[in-house]
Amino acid sequence: MATVDGDGNMVDVKLFKIIGLYQILRPAPQDGRTGRKYQKTLMAVMWLMLMTYIIQISALYFAMNDFQRLAHQTLVLSVCVVTWIKGYLLIWNADRMWPVLELGRYAFTSSGHRDPSKLIQCHATLSTMVRLFAAFYYWVLVAWLASPFFIHEPTKIIHLDGTVSKHRMTVLNLWMPLSEAEYNSTKYWAVVYGIEVMTCTINVFIWTMFDCYIMTVCFVLEAQFRTLEIAYTEIGHRQPWDDSTVPAADDYGRLISHIKDNQKIVRWEVRGIFHHHTTGGPNPNSYGFDIRDSTDILLFASKSNSL
Repeated sequence: MATVDGDGNMVDVKLFKIIGLYQILRPAPQDGRTGRKYQKTLMAVMWLMLMTYIIQISALYFAMNDFQRLAHQTLVLSVCVVTWIKGYLLIWNADRMWPVLELGRYAFTSSGHRDPSKLIQCHATLSTMVRLFAAFYYWVLVAWLASPFFIHEPTKIIHLDGTVSKHRMTVLNLWMPLSEAEYNSTKYWAVVYGIEVMTCTINVFIWTMFDCYIMTVCFVLEAQFRTLEIAYTEIGHRQPWDDSTVPAADDYGRLISHIKDNQKIVRWEVRGIFHHHTTGGPNPNSYGFDIRDSTDILLFASKSNSL
């Protein structure tokens, strides 16, 4: 059976490997240790970043007399906290998020297996968008990291006692418990710059992985349901792949097949999001009808057509 790793799916596995998402989400086929190794490494780096964020919280007090710096520090902290949450969600839910990508297989449903044209089109569009998205993120990162070497105007700092000092420009101008002379010295400035480079790189790394995953899942779900929508509308019409020498396809059986595909997508999505992939999914009959009951099938179809 095809998997996320193989051909015949909408997921851009090559990009996922480049940005690190593949390594974070997918454990090794044998024992899963490889995946956990990457997750633990990322988590360790995130805890180091958290220490930097805690230091910046204290900087809010020292910036009470400098509204511009206070607003800047608040913005930086907000972005960093959101990034930390996204990274934590990636690590904590890795075993649940990877199976959801199975939805991207062309043959995940019988409709997609029979006519994958819309899914192939989605793969091309999705691949272009996520690659442009990732390239833009890292291009912005490079621009930010290089900015201190091209902007030589110092940053004005207003202290609590009203005194003003000028600090050499860095990437984020993070607050550090250093005097003006120490902050502007090459040795300490390099340390501050290094911390900010690591902070920005980890932020972009996590944002890119998380956002590319969300974008991929949204595109995949839309494409699968669009394929099902087309399949529903074709019920009762002659299909190009039908042999003209035999009677028309069984519309009743085709309707059952489409409903099963619909249930499969929903069950897989719910199981991936709310349950661990090793546990059983929801009850197939928990959606309000039994696919073996022709009355419920026709009622479901009529409601679908009225939407």
